[in-house]
Amino acid sequence: MTTISDGTTTKTPILVTGWRSSRASGNVLHNIIDRVDDEVTFRTAGLRQGDLGLLFPTLEAALDCEAFVATAHKLTLVDADHPGLNMSFVVTGDISVDLDDETREQTIVTITYRQVTP
Repeated sequence: MTTISDGTTTKTPILVTGWRSSRASGNVLHNIIDRVDDEVTFRTAGLRQGDLGLLFPTLEAALDCEAFVATAHKLTLVDADHPGLNMSFVVTGDISVDLDDETREQTIVTITYRQVTP
């Protein structure tokens, strides 16, 4: 089971339909005049960011989730089947709602997110 919560309200999609994650490197390259190789300042990569797709049984449930994640607060994703997905995050881009092509009833909410510390 997957849940998204703000600590007070919880939404439960049927399942995670898509998840894309990337982490920006923190390393910095410094060009040195008259040298072929660069100096490198090593830094830890940032937290995850990407897109999260959630399947809901009806358009109404998806629109409810869309309104919920559109408010200004930190969210927590917990997925019992895939604990590697668990994170605290904020919405940083588009929130889209798409009718599932196969069922024409179930609806997918896609969220652009950035992970934050809990």
